[in-house]
Amino acid sequence: MIETLQASRIVIADASCLIVLTKIDSLDLLRILYSDIRTTPEVAVEYRYALPDWIEIDQPEPDSNLYLDSKLASGDRSAILLALQRTPSIVILDDLRARNAARENGLDVIGTLGVLLEAKRAGLIQSVQKPLQAILDTNFRVSEEIIQRFLRDSGENNR
Repeated sequence: MIETLQASRIVIADASCLIVLTKIDSLDLLRILYSDIRTTPEVAVEYRYALPDWIEIDQPEPDSNLYLDSKLASGDRSAILLALQRTPSIVILDDLRARNAARENGLDVIGTLGVLLEAKRAGLIQSVQKPLQAILDTNFRVSEEIIQRFLRDSGENNR
């Protein structure tokens, strides 16, 4: 069996990652890659599907000393807050504003494409081309620059 990556870190998933991986029938990549996957009640509501039992719903404590951009979605805000309170952690965020807010608060951040990259590096998928195309066939928005960087990082920049 493949050893889970990031085994000592808690992985906090946002709704975008959960929704996109569900749409492309790849949600199990999270379970295989990471040993401790959590999300917040706000993200669970945004997800709108039943969460698998291997994703723990974890409520962050309110923090009146933390300022997060009021334009962030409630799920992104709660995921960042949870990641700050559960260390060591990594947070999966796709929204650029949320990613920037998380990094400004010292968090390690990856996105859904980063999950695919880790899956390829772990030998769970042979190529990122098919899942990438499946993602692009959904309503997931990603710039051509990010796609090219992702393909280059995967060693598959022949798109």
